[in-house]
Amino acid sequence: NANANANANANTAGTDEEDEIFVTLLSIFDDAHAMVAGDLQKFRQMKAGPAVNSKRMQLEQLSGYTRYQKLQLSMQRHEQMIARCEKAADCAHLYDALLHDAKAVCELPGPEEEDEFFLEANANVLRVRAFRAFYVAQLYMSLNKFTEALGLMKQSKILADRASEEIAACDDLKLADKYLEELELLMNDVAEMTMRVEARSYLGMNSSSVTGDILSNLNEFVPNDNLTEAFPISAPAKPTFFDVAWNHASSYPHEELKHFIDQNKPKSSGGLLGWFRSS
Repeated sequence: NANANANANANTAGTDEEDEIFVTLLSIFDDAHAMVAGDLQKFRQMKAGPAVNSKRMQLEQLSGYTRYQKLQLSMQRHEQMIARCEKAADCAHLYDALLHDAKAVCELPGPEEEDEFFLEANANVLRVRAFRAFYVAQLYMSLNKFTEALGLMKQSKILADRASEEIAACDDLKLADKYLEELELLMNDVAEMTMRVEARSYLGMNSSSVTGDILSNLNEFVPNDNLTEAFPISAPAKPTFFDVAWNHASSYPHEELKHFIDQNKPKSSGGLLGWFRSS
């Protein structure tokens, strides 16, 4: 218990320290962006000229850079929190925030659609959307909304396939191998979860379960739209009726029965039919 409490306190202390560093860095980027935005506003009010246009372009690029660094910091923080997350609802909420930041990166001014920066940002959006759809599907499954869960599982697989292709096509993406491995695991989880959702949908988890064994429910009627129950009722391991019947049947005197049957065989009739039977 002492070791567990010590580890918990250490983890809490580490989390508090990370939060403090995150907030400090976030404030620094906010201040830097505000400073650059103020200077940029001044040059935008000036008349166009070679020097003014050059300075304005530099400040616009610097403004985009500070925003990008802030978004990268926020996304890294969300990724760290997701790695420690255990509940599907919390993961879905964190992927919502992560998706917001990933889309904001795609909307930064500067790169063209064919630029490597834009391609990496777009691939990351697909990756985040795939994971978000997977965790939201788990929430629908917990509410027994199987149709919605299956639709989101299908969407998650499609997005994961597209994200894998886009990430593999990026030449300079630093975490490409890590992302591809995570997406492969996600597709395996999606396949497994899809089978579970289909099974629960077929069995009907909302149907009322029958208590007791078959013999005790012979005169009970339980309406059910499904072909089978989610929790099958127990049945006797061996039917005793046939054992009792066999014991009685095997106790008859076989020799006496055979002698009685031989004595009471119908005699052959005369005439043409009798002749045929006797021949």
